[in-house]
Amino acid sequence: MEWSKVDESGHLSHRQVEADRAGIQVNEIVTQGSPVSALLQAARDAEMVVVGRRGHGGFVGLLLGSVATQIVHHAPCAVVVVSAKP
Repeated sequence: MEWSKVDESGHLSHRQVEADRAGIQVNEIVTQGSPVSALLQAARDAEMVVVGRRGHGGFVGLLLGSVATQIVHHAPCAVVVVSAKP
């Protein structure tokens, strides 16, 4: 599935409103390219990175997912991995 920038911004804006209501500061970044590279770049100035877990790739992927695994191992800040609701 390919999202347009408008769709991505709308989805992120909805999450931003939820975070604001909870008193959580969130910075949105919409970029193209490798998810791991983009997240690690953003993590340089972050206190925490939150990534989702899909788990579609091999045995390690069953536990975290390839992107989450790379972020957990290489991010210079705290990483929280969350699962989608069942």
